[in-house]
Formats: sequence, structure tokens, C-alpha cells
Amino acid sequence: MSTLTADPGFARGQVLGILWKAYDAESGDGSHIVGTRKVFRDEDPKTGKLLSNRTVECVAVKNTGSSALLPGQVAKFKDAAILSEVDGLAVAATTLMGVVDEYLPAAGVPVNEVFWLVVRGPSTVTKTATSVAAGAAYGPSATAGSAAAQGSNAQLGFAIETSATTSGRILVRTNAGF
Repeated sequence: MSTLTADPGFARGQVLGILWKAYDAESGDGSHIVGTRKVFRDEDPKTGKLLSNRTVECVAVKNTGSSALLPGQVAKFKDAAILSEVDGLAVAATTLMGVVDEYLPAAGVPVNEVFWLVVRGPSTVTKTATSVAAGAAYGPSATAGSAAAQGSNAQLGFAIETSATTSGRILVRTNAGF
């Protein structure tokens, strides 16, 4: 099955489930699914509420880092497996990154699990600045896993709305979103 035409069959807000006891053994370790790109509507998968008329492009990736990744965190691609694995949180020097699916449960993505990483389109991200204006450019922060004013860092995206909290909606525009 080609990853260009395959539909992995799991939605935003879910992981593939390779760590579950009842997981289909035919799906194996998820290696035939990682790298698959899928476009979703910008909607809350729990309520079905449409958030904008834009699409959200995601890549199915495996968490090969040493700890769970939380919803909205900025994760970095593994150098040896770009666009198929992430191995930790992005920091200021990171150039290839994405936003961990914000609709995942609070416990996040366990190690060795496959999930959706947002590389283009609207998403909610963890950020260090508590006040930001709409249109402001974002990049990875010195605080691992969060976003901040872009400065000289690689581009993560742009603020969609003015936000006064430690998370906010951004239009993700990463280098991984070709």
C-alpha cells in the first residue's frame, strides 16, 4: 500500500493505537503508515464544530523520543527519519518541526505511538508569550516544546487571533509543510 494513496484510518484527536492490547496485528508497528500526509477540515473532531474554512495538513509520525508529547507542543523531526519520526521537543535552533495534534487526550502521545503532527494550517499551540497580536510571526522558543516571537528562529507560523494566554491559534507554516 502506497503512503501517497493510503488512508491510515485514524482521526485527529486519536493515536494509531499500536500500543493497545486489542491493536490489529496486521498493522504491525505502524511503519507502513508513518510519513502519510492527510488533509483535514479545520474542525473540532469531538464536537464537529467548524472553526474556519481552511484545511489542516498533517503527517503521521511516530514518537521515538524518551517521553510523551502533549497536545499543542512543538515537536522536532528526528534527523535520521525526517517526516516519519519525531524524537523530542523543538527548541530555538530547530528548523524542521510541527505542532502535536491539539485534540489528543491530555496524557498526549506515548513513546513509540503514531499520531498526527500539524505541518500546515490552523492549530492551537503552546506558547511562552502571554500576550500576542494577530498576525505576529512565531518560531520555536528557547523553552522546549513551545512557540515564541519568531526573531531569528525558523518559522512555525503566524498568530490567527490576539491571545492573552499560554496557548493560541496560529496558522502553521513550517518547512515540513512543503
